Amino acid sequence: MTTFLGPVASRLLLFPGFKHRDDYRGLKDYLNLDFQPLKIDESLFSIMTHIRGLEISIYPVVDQEGVYRGVLRLSELRDLILSEEMDHLVIAADLLSTDIPVLYRDEPVEKAIEVFRGCSCYAVPVLEATEEGDYYVGLILLKDILPDLPVRSNT
Repeated sequence: MTTFLGPVASRLLLFPGFKHRDDYRGLKDYLNLDFQPLKIDESLFSIMTHIRGLEISIYPVVDQEGVYRGVLRLSELRDLILSEEMDHLVIAADLLSTDIPVLYRDEPVEKAIEVFRGCSCYAVPVLEATEEGDYYVGLILLKDILPDLPVRSNT
């Protein structure tokens, strides 16, 4: 049978539901590049201008060389938004959170699913590891991978 159909077709016929190597998707298939990171020395006014209209609640922050430093959370910005006098006193570095998990570009989607199950976040920064540091690449949004989550059966 393998000679006639070929190894991939035979595997699909003999083991329906068994995933072929090409069926696995990596993080790069879900990577969202639309969100530009904030600079670590951006003022509050600049931050608010930058994030206006975005549909996410965490915002990646990089230093002057582009190395990832952490995220700003919308919940932490809320109190400062209404205070105009704080604009010149607060920069992104003052509000930085480093406790959000990160993913690396070459990791499988299963790792992202594991991270989302372990945290209460809807977006996770994706980084590229280099000798100089971890560079921000993009975001993985939970809503983008939800359609591909494996469905658990009750049987």
